[in-house]
Amino acid sequence: MKIIITILTCLFTTIIFSQKNNDIYILINNQSKIDTIVAKNDTLKIEIFSLKLNSNYLKYNFYKDSAGNLQKKITVKSQKSKVVKLEYINNHKKNLPFLISEHSKLNMITFDEMLKNKDFIKLLSLIRSYKNIFIINKDNKCDDYYIVKKVTLKVQVNL
Repeated sequence: MKIIITILTCLFTTIIFSQKNNDIYILINNQSKIDTIVAKNDTLKIEIFSLKLNSNYLKYNFYKDSAGNLQKKITVKSQKSKVVKLEYINNHKKNLPFLISEHSKLNMITFDEMLKNKDFIKLLSLIRSYKNIFIINKDNKCDDYYIVKKVTLKVQVNL
C-alpha cells in the first residue's frame, strides 16, 4: 500500500510541476505603457493588451562650443515599431480569471524586462515556446494573490 501511495504521489507531483513549466506569466502594472481595449456583454468579455516594445535609441554627443559652453547633440536611431498584443477572451465563462499566490515560483517576465530585451525575435519565440501565456497586473491584487488571465499572443510590426 505504501508503494502505491508513493508512486501516485510521485506521478502527481511530476504532472503538477510539468504543467507549471509549460506556462509563462507576463507581469504588467498600472505604470506600464500599455494600451488596453475592453469590450463586454452578457456572455462575452474581450480585453486586448497592446504592449509597445519600442526602446529609445537616443545617442548623446557632448561637446564644448567655441564660447566654452557645454552642448549636447541628440541622435535618434530610426527603427520599426513593435507591438505585442495579448488577447483575453472569455466566451460563456470558458476562460475565467483565476487567483495565484504572489509567492508562487513561476516563469515570469515583466514588461520592463521585455522592453530591455536585445532581440525581439528571440523573445517572441521564447514566449511562443510555452503552451500557456498568462497576463498579471501586479497592481490589481487580492490579498496575497494575483488575478491571472490566460491570453493569446499576436504580433504587429509597423514601419
